[in-house]
Amino acid sequence: MEQEQATVNLNGTEAASEKKPRSPRKKMSMQQKLEVKGFLFVLPALIFFVIFVLVPIIMAIVLSFMNYDGLGEKVFIGFENYVNIFKLDTVFKKSFLNVLWYALFAIPLSVVLPLTYALLINLDIPGKKVFRAIYYLPGLTSAVAAATVFRLVFNPDIGVVNSFLGLFGIKGPQWLESSSTSMLTIVILTMWQGVGGNMIIYAAALNGISPELYEAARIDGAGRVKSFFKITLPLLAPTTFFIMTMSIIGAFQLYDQVLMMTNGGPANSTVTPVFSIYERAFGQNSNMGYASAQAVLLFILIAGISAITQRFTKDRAY
Repeated sequence: MEQEQATVNLNGTEAASEKKPRSPRKKMSMQQKLEVKGFLFVLPALIFFVIFVLVPIIMAIVLSFMNYDGLGEKVFIGFENYVNIFKLDTVFKKSFLNVLWYALFAIPLSVVLPLTYALLINLDIPGKKVFRAIYYLPGLTSAVAAATVFRLVFNPDIGVVNSFLGLFGIKGPQWLESSSTSMLTIVILTMWQGVGGNMIIYAAALNGISPELYEAARIDGAGRVKSFFKITLPLLAPTTFFIMTMSIIGAFQLYDQVLMMTNGGPANSTVTPVFSIYERAFGQNSNMGYASAQAVLLFILIAGISAITQRFTKDRAY
């Protein structure tokens, strides 16, 4: 009897165990594993972005509503910094006019010169790789070192430029000491440094154009010039808009060259927004809150220009 009861209990236990099987552990799919690996790869950059980009932006926005010299107590003053910028700060307003003057020359040149060089290095000529390296080398040069050399090049007394003009009986101007030519020297320096990088971008875009398009145009009787305007330029439109957008942003962020070549002079003719922000934050009569308000306005302006340019690119370039 006991044996039968034990058998019944054993069978009942087995039945219960059969009724409640252990749920197998769910294995991650291949897609989920790839997503986890991708997140782990992105995580360091994400942490870097949060600590060194997002947090400073938030701190600058908060600080823009305060009066703070960097050492003393922070005093909340509301929108007073922003009101003073629009009403009283003539130097900051002039810095934007200087950027427009700079962009009037720099942006067209940042498109025309790199495109010309890209077309040349894409030709089937011997030594084109050497020329590509030569054109790109200035972009690897430190802005401070390049500005120091250019100060000597444009020196009115011993500079190479005025010495060359003197060979033709032309008296060279006071390049860095004159309000009419100081910004032009900065344009020349930035073009010398920036042409190589934009040239590489254009060269990559040119290599992406299918040769079959040019062959079809040649069969239809189109020459090189017509093929350039009907095929090359339209297909390079997205690249051109990208370079123009980066050139506009670079114009507003211009600082190193101004600091080393003119220090904002003469008569504030080369002051840029970033230079003005730096001087307000770390110069005499330092006010971190006021400089933060200037930085916030510059950020909003650049973000707005970028958004408009991207919208225009989507509507017109593709």
